[in-house]
Amino acid sequence: MLCLLVWVGSGCAGSSHPSTIVCGMCEEPGRFVRLQTHTKPSSSEDHEGFSHPLRLSPESWEPLLTSIRVRPVINFLMKGDEEAAFTREEIAYLGSTLSRAFAKASSEQWVVFGLSHPVPSSGSKMTTGAWYVEGPTLHLLLPNFQAAVRMENLRQVLNRDPLFEVLDATRYEFLPTEYAHEGSGKQSLPSFIRDETPHLVIEYQHFLAGGRGVKERQERVGVAAK
Repeated sequence: MLCLLVWVGSGCAGSSHPSTIVCGMCEEPGRFVRLQTHTKPSSSEDHEGFSHPLRLSPESWEPLLTSIRVRPVINFLMKGDEEAAFTREEIAYLGSTLSRAFAKASSEQWVVFGLSHPVPSSGSKMTTGAWYVEGPTLHLLLPNFQAAVRMENLRQVLNRDPLFEVLDATRYEFLPTEYAHEGSGKQSLPSFIRDETPHLVIEYQHFLAGGRGVKERQERVGVAAK
């Protein structure tokens, strides 16, 4: 019935697992960061869980978030201009809340999030996804980036299920960097995650150990994103 209500422009690709509120500041009007239990598919019995909890300060999260850039995929031959995945305000919010959430996450939980911006006369735009850590790598799943949400029931679905994918939205891809690349394979992920869901893998330990060179590159990225 839920899928019938939101079938126009959307796919029934979400998780039915409830989310856990992490903190008061993690739940704000138009944005949230929560913990959600991850269901291990039967095809990945060797998956022993995520490398959680993870303890990173907001100051460590900021350059990681700043480094993430995306670009729209218009068709298989044409791609749009690159842009920052998160605004400065979103980076400040996510840096603080992701730090809190990952510190409380168990090996069976990943961190889901949603960011919403009102659009005059046409609803809102939403960016939703999930984060998790495996060993030395940080993973970001981004099924929706600035997806137009015109129906209230769809907005409610995305608030409850951040991995529910809006199918008629513009598709995006991550730009690779020295420390990040597109993820391949979904062996350790739930079956509802589509193969084409944008998946970024960041070697966060190497990134944070990169020293002055990384910091200078992130400052240049930040200036370009203004």
